[in-house]
Amino acid sequence: MAFKFEVGETVGYQDPRSKETVFTVIERRPGEDNAAEPRYKIKATGEGFERVVAECDLNSVFADSQTRSRIAKKK
Repeated sequence: MAFKFEVGETVGYQDPRSKETVFTVIERRPGEDNAAEPRYKIKATGEGFERVVAECDLNSVFADSQTRSRIAKKK
């Protein structure tokens, strides 16, 4: 199973119950619950808990120069 996002990467996620939109990938979770696509554990700085979400619910965010430089090095 191929992953689109790396641990430590900043990603965007929209949840109507939360004002947070920028999250950090904490863990990749392959094969959880026989999922057809990868899942990730993510956390926002302003929240005291983590979430598990499907890859299709995330998008790339270039929140800061550290994230941009890490992504640029991979290319």
